[in-house]
Amino acid sequence: MSTVDPAASILGALDGPVQPRPEFAESLRATLLAELRTPVYAPSRRRLRLEWFLPQAPPRLRLVLVTALLLLLLAGIATATYIGVRAVTDDNGPITLIGGAGISTIGPDGRLHTVVRCPPTAECGVLQSVDWSPDGRRLAYSINTFAGNSPHAGLHVLDTTTGKAKHILGGELGCLAPSDVDWSPDGAWLAYACEPGGPLQPASAIYLIEPDGSNGMLLRTGLSGRHSSPSWSPDGRRIAFAFGRRGPLAIYVFDFAASRRTLLVARGSAPAWSPGGKAIAYRVGCGVKFTTPEGRDVTPVPGPFRCYAIGVPGVPVWSPDGRKIAIGTTNRGTYVMDADGTHLRRLTKQGATGATGLGRPSWRPRSTALERVNPTRRRKEL
Repeated sequence: MSTVDPAASILGALDGPVQPRPEFAESLRATLLAELRTPVYAPSRRRLRLEWFLPQAPPRLRLVLVTALLLLLLAGIATATYIGVRAVTDDNGPITLIGGAGISTIGPDGRLHTVVRCPPTAECGVLQSVDWSPDGRRLAYSINTFAGNSPHAGLHVLDTTTGKAKHILGGELGCLAPSDVDWSPDGAWLAYACEPGGPLQPASAIYLIEPDGSNGMLLRTGLSGRHSSPSWSPDGRRIAFAFGRRGPLAIYVFDFAASRRTLLVARGSAPAWSPGGKAIAYRVGCGVKFTTPEGRDVTPVPGPFRCYAIGVPGVPVWSPDGRKIAIGTTNRGTYVMDADGTHLRRLTKQGATGATGLGRPSWRPRSTALERVNPTRRRKEL
């Protein structure tokens, strides 16, 4: 697959106040001084006539006033440019999903920009999940293969600074096709779910592994059934996950220190821990709801919603600053809204769950310094 993200580097370079160059300011000052020395009776329609401004004022005062007005105008243009760029690029970085030719980011215009793609001459497999590391430098994604003939099946960790990727195979993962990949807050671990199938994974479970493929371990929840959607708490001490046997899924939290699970919500799926740690968003049949880590419903309901939920039915993902939530649906598109449920809008018609229906979008944390150091990045091909 290939990685290409030139738009991010260009926008990252623009991500700051625009200042006039020193030589421009010197040229402007020289022009104004020349105009000041020009006799007031000199006929010239092309010249700036300072005597038009406060004709009774001394020439030096007129120069100061006009210079100040021009500098204010330049500052206003610079500020407007800066605000406009920020409005387009957003502090959170782009939303990434499975779609288009592989893994893509959503541009300000709603179009998809491919980050990782399958080469047309190779059996790639089916992309299962994707997630950005907390520093925005590494992209983890998993690939499934139904026919068992793809050399790319497993978990990949792509370093966007070097273009190199670590391929972690099924023997290290505990299953052939991991899903719902989620980075720990410190970037030291990856959590993922394994669906049952084959000798490697006779039952569904959640695993942890380091990004280099070492120290893989099973999360012993004490539950026997389908595990999915692990989500780390911001302090890295707990993991929220969905579980169910045959009926509806429920939301649990597993505490590492106590080695204990706690039931939070009896009906819900796809939990996502907020960056501040005070709320967990999750999916219900008609939208998105919130719960505290203690199990108290804190869903904001700003309007007459039919089921006390916000947004649209889909997989919720918090923005890095905790102010917005992206929602990935299977076939209705990808949406974003404020964290209080207001200003819901569709970003793209492309769904975010992929061909398997198990994927979820990932919001890349902004890494402006990285983008400026690496204005061009090579494509990554599997």
